[in-house]
Amino acid sequence: YDCYAFADQDDVWMKEKVQSGLNSLADRTGPALYFSNAELVDAELQSLGREVYKKSPRLDFYTLLCAGGLLGCTMVFNRGLAELLCRGDIPHNVVMHDFYAAIVCAALNGTIYFDMESHMKYRQHGDNVVGVSSGMGNAIKNRIEHITDRQKIGIAEQAEELVNRYGMDMPENFRRWTEQVAGYRKAFAGRRCLACSSKTQYVNRHTAFTLRMAILMGSR
Repeated sequence: YDCYAFADQDDVWMKEKVQSGLNSLADRTGPALYFSNAELVDAELQSLGREVYKKSPRLDFYTLLCAGGLLGCTMVFNRGLAELLCRGDIPHNVVMHDFYAAIVCAALNGTIYFDMESHMKYRQHGDNVVGVSSGMGNAIKNRIEHITDRQKIGIAEQAEELVNRYGMDMPENFRRWTEQVAGYRKAFAGRRCLACSSKTQYVNRHTAFTLRMAILMGSR
């Protein structure tokens, strides 16, 4: 097909959602990915009075490889990216499918489009695999968990997967950065270097503090 979209079963698409993505991807021959804002709603689809993004997220490769953060349930991507994602066997060392799709696109000089308009209702409920924190208490709890709880598959494993599959096709500076992320846990100096790197520019100071501390602890 010309384009594909991730579809989460518990969210609701507005009627123009797919077309908005198709319009952004029109006439692109290289790998390209579109994603948008989303309205937060409760389990009964009642608005929570806010959207996921207050401002445009960072889309540069250096930040994406460490932070991710692109809303997969809004993504539409073209055949060029789909063919890259389908190269070889199914990858196993992936933090999240949307995280991986975004960094593959960025790593191979693809184009990522962000639409600040909301084109879907992003349902928040107790069974969310991934959601958005609400309330000060939940936000603090989630930040502490991000810093202290080491994931079985983190950015290091995902970066190693990326460089093994696409390293020969990546620009040299991207490949070196990916190798640095892949090996960052091996020594404290590597964790400190990545945590303090000015190449990563997170969306706000709270996210920056949480992710930099998680990297310093080797938990990210």
